[in-house]
Amino acid sequence: MMKETAPAAAPLTSGHLRLPIRATLGAKREGEKMLVGFIQPNGVVVVLEFDESILNIVIGSLLKGRSAFGEPAAIGVASEGAMPVASMSMGREMNGDLFLRPHFQGGGHLGLTIPTDVEDGLVRYLNP
Repeated sequence: MMKETAPAAAPLTSGHLRLPIRATLGAKREGEKMLVGFIQPNGVVVVLEFDESILNIVIGSLLKGRSAFGEPAAIGVASEGAMPVASMSMGREMNGDLFLRPHFQGGGHLGLTIPTDVEDGLVRYLNP
């Protein structure tokens, strides 16, 4: 199977199709596709279909969008939208970086690569 690459980024403008979202319906795998359902304010259901090959790119775009609203000043405030973690897998990358895979309550996981200098700060925080 040939891996698809993302097309050159076009700037977002007011001329693009916009789909306001009121609620989510969840996600479902269908073959090599991921279906994600949403409900619009007018009650219309919209289902977006993503190839597995670009799913991490989509997640990254959503995370970048989240950061556009700024980071909360206080750490540990429940309203900051933190996602509860049920369990964690961890290991080492070939280059020595720490690899973490949090498994979220309610489902889902995300792989994170943590460079050594960031890991050192984390270790100092956990072991004062």
